[in-house]
Amino acid sequence: MSLRRTLCRAMIGVVMCVLLGCGPQAEQATRGEVVRPARIHQVSSASTISRRSFVARVEAPQTVDLSFQVSGPLVEFSVKEGEVVPEGRVIAVLDPGDFKRAVREAEVQLDLARADLARKRQLLRQNLMSVSMVDEAEALYKLREVRLSQALEDLSDTRITAPFDAYVSQRFVDNHVNVDAGDDIVRVLDLTNLYLIANLPEQVFATATVEQVVKMYAEFAFAPAQRFDVEYYENRGEAGTVAQTYEVTFIMAPPPGLRILPGMTATLVLEFDQGVSETVEIPPTALVVAADGRYFVWLFDRDSGMVTRRYVDAGVPRAESVTISAGLASGELIVAAGAQQLRDGMRVRALDVGSGDGPGNGPGNDSNAE
Repeated sequence: MSLRRTLCRAMIGVVMCVLLGCGPQAEQATRGEVVRPARIHQVSSASTISRRSFVARVEAPQTVDLSFQVSGPLVEFSVKEGEVVPEGRVIAVLDPGDFKRAVREAEVQLDLARADLARKRQLLRQNLMSVSMVDEAEALYKLREVRLSQALEDLSDTRITAPFDAYVSQRFVDNHVNVDAGDDIVRVLDLTNLYLIANLPEQVFATATVEQVVKMYAEFAFAPAQRFDVEYYENRGEAGTVAQTYEVTFIMAPPPGLRILPGMTATLVLEFDQGVSETVEIPPTALVVAADGRYFVWLFDRDSGMVTRRYVDAGVPRAESVTISAGLASGELIVAAGAQQLRDGMRVRALDVGSGDGPGNGPGNDSNAE
């Protein structure tokens, strides 16, 4: 009975050894057959875009204080501050009574001068009138024409109309008051476009060119998720005496749904292209520290699916990327996530192939890599 029990135990041990593999060599062979999934990243050149931000103030392209060219009592002034008045619409009117009477008087005097000139020319043809008297009648007639023209102009000056689609910024007087010629009545703004004026330091003004600027936009604190495109308009040719900065004007279209008015502040962002970079950028999760303290990455061969170690010169890791100054070239494929579990010659299964510009390649997207 004891011999039979011993033989059974021995047979069970042999079967287990065959099924599971015996010894460290069998265990290592089994591990060598594991194909790990890994996210693959295509190396790209480091970004050469530098971003500079400046505080800008909003101004209107045109700010006009409207006034009458004649004096008189104000009888119509119904526009309100904050109202948009279409171009050509009447804004304010003076009492036109005296000016209409002046026009009528000038018309009568002109008719009399015309009749007098015609009568004297007839007498001149009959040799009953001297030439000098006819010349005086002609001069008087022309003076009456000038007077009528002035009276008509004064009458038209009793009305102020909007010179453009005008935003009423401020009223300086109330209705039904006497105003003198030249008194400011109302201030209007042209808001068909908006000016953004920023002070740029001399370093930026002297070295940056229009060709280097790849993007210009404005941001407002009350619209945090929006960017508004701007265009360069002009710049002042002399630096400010205090800060030695140059005033540069950009133009922006008014965004729908927002009321952006002069006096508001914005953040002006300029992105400059600094040229071709000799470095590349990789995700921080692709970088591995060796036992001797050197950095390396796992280079992926698309044909064989195998990875090999490649030592690199790395800069200081940032949250979104690491700059590599030597050891990698743009276009090469590396393991972006799961690099800690790999070894030389190991096969991996590529989950996807991303580039430095594509989504899903940052450290926050490693959930599928093991």
